[in-house]
Amino acid sequence: MISDTIRAVDEAYKGATPGEWHDCEGYGDILWCKCEKTREIHIADMRGYGHFTAVDKMTPEQASKQMDANAAYIATAHNAWPAIRAELDRREKEIEGLRARLEAKEAEKSCTYSREDGNSEMFCCSVCDCEWTISNDDGETWNYCPCCGRRIKEVMNEDEAAEERRGPQKGAEHV
Repeated sequence: MISDTIRAVDEAYKGATPGEWHDCEGYGDILWCKCEKTREIHIADMRGYGHFTAVDKMTPEQASKQMDANAAYIATAHNAWPAIRAELDRREKEIEGLRARLEAKEAEKSCTYSREDGNSEMFCCSVCDCEWTISNDDGETWNYCPCCGRRIKEVMNEDEAAEERRGPQKGAEHV
């Protein structure tokens, strides 16, 4: 949902008049833009004076201050968006890096168990060679090796474990 909001703001920003926006002191209901050619252009009028005075029962001075504040906010938000977007991108990359480091750490803290022989309930840990039954009498599955404490990431049969120990064979094609 937040990424949809970010995309919407990106699109709105790209479609808006380029340049630094500002409100006109004393006439804050008008937005101006300093364009690339360093000339000022009038880009928007704030409407709402009648609403503020009639519906919200503001005095003309209060309504004028409210429109000034609205124009200042719009200009500030527009001018700040590129820096906000850059910070969001930086943090997203940082999170991706942290996630990758966490996954690597988790992989270091895990092991696989392989069946000792095809008919046995005994399994052997790939790290500490602990032999253990993976499930207890209640059918509950063990999630951690009782000897080395690593998380059991996979339980393999004897053939799968032997193949993993051998590694990829020369000439074997990976799909």
